[in-house]
Amino acid sequence: AQTVPGAVVGSVIENTPAASIGLAAGDVITGLNGVAIDSAQTLTATMATLEPGQTVSVTWTTASGTSQTADVTLIEGPVG
Repeated sequence: AQTVPGAVVGSVIENTPAASIGLAAGDVITGLNGVAIDSAQTLTATMATLEPGQTVSVTWTTASGTSQTADVTLIEGPVG
């Protein structure tokens, strides 16, 4: 069950930047480039302000409750 506010990761596509930093289904994204992420809607709105090729800092809490941060370079993703 989700224990921290954020955007729950539903699935991670192989060979994407998210997969390369270790994001996994069930993890909860809690921050993006210094913006607090408290819901999937906030994550979507924040992502919309960013461009592919930008490097951003992602903070997330793993399913086991460990907080992690990593830099990731954005790629074109599916819309919606």
